Amino acid sequence: MDKIALFSDIHGNFQALDAIIKTLEKQGIKDIYCLGDILSIGPSSRECIDLILNKKIPMVLGNHEIAYLFDDYQQIVEHEREYYYWMATLLNQEIMNHLRDMPLDISLLLKDYRIYLSHYAYDKQTKDHYPPNNKYREEELLELYKDINADYIFVGHEHTGQILKTSKFNYVNIESSGCRDNDMTFYYLVSLDNNNQIKVKKKEIEYDRKRFEEVMNQTEFPKKQFLQKVFFGID
Repeated sequence: MDKIALFSDIHGNFQALDAIIKTLEKQGIKDIYCLGDILSIGPSSRECIDLILNKKIPMVLGNHEIAYLFDDYQQIVEHEREYYYWMATLLNQEIMNHLRDMPLDISLLLKDYRIYLSHYAYDKQTKDHYPPNNKYREEELLELYKDINADYIFVGHEHTGQILKTSKFNYVNIESSGCRDNDMTFYYLVSLDNNNQIKVKKKEIEYDRKRFEEVMNQTEFPKKQFLQKVFFGID
């Protein structure tokens, strides 16, 4: 393995997901990972999870999958809970079985570099995730990931992202590839340069925003006006 592609927080934006996967396939990149929250908020949760499963893309669980999997909507902010009850009617036992098999984190090697993938920092004992923060200080990250033995830590969850080099590891929050207010999405490419040093690059690509907005307009679900404006910039 000499390169991997990462994306996170698609949140029911099938057109963005489809564009990312087709681009990666065209480039011949086979090691692709999703860092969770493929479900919820957008209009096409079922289509998104079906594509991830059909393409056999490894995925870690995000808080939105966990909420659905364990019927625990208390960890989801109140204005999104009604959406969950609607979304649950679109999914089925087969999907739930697949979600149960998904891990909370993945560790792998890129040449000699130790890579750790998760949706967010979580307590290893209780499995509860720590409060989100898109502006962590170094000392906070060192405490949150003190038990993780890695050179690079990649997470999602925070839609705005953060990159910080600590004394122990490099921390990269890869943002949300699905909650977009324009026609551009992205993935992160992690590869080795000619000196066998890690390179992390954000790769922006265009997706079919017009079709996404058409699907949004055609799909009725709870709290739609609020969700589409806050998360996708649609009035």
